[in-house]
Amino acid sequence: MAELRTDRLTLRRWQDSDLEPWAAMNADAEVREHLGDLLTREQSDASVAQFQAEFDQRGYGWWAVEVRATGEFIGFAGLDQVDDDMPFTGVEIGWRLARSAWGQGYATEAARTVLAHGFDTLVRPHHPASVICPPAAGHLSAFCRFLLRP
Repeated sequence: MAELRTDRLTLRRWQDSDLEPWAAMNADAEVREHLGDLLTREQSDASVAQFQAEFDQRGYGWWAVEVRATGEFIGFAGLDQVDDDMPFTGVEIGWRLARSAWGQGYATEAARTVLAHGFDTLVRPHHPASVICPPAAGHLSAFCRFLLRP
């Protein structure tokens, strides 16, 4: 599992010390507002074990996210297979952060890093022409060029 770094964040393998704050996030109704039921501590811990196993199996998944300056665990970001019950297939990017980390740009920062890593390690080596960047897409086109940089 590659460790990813930004100016402010480290995306890394999960640690035992992440389990308690992760469980607190999963017991927070605002954090889980669009994610279904709150999780028990046991369910929360099991989710981390599943994240690790899937990452080891597939080579991508959910990284734990910490603030570099403090070492504080603030949530997760990563890539995951689209759920089987969806009408399409593929890999999605996602994140979940503790409320204390909301509004600071951490989700955007982590997502950009994960997305670039995904293209560099999953897409480009196997499908170098699989991303189409429309020439008149303005800022989207510039973002595509960033992702497809040599």
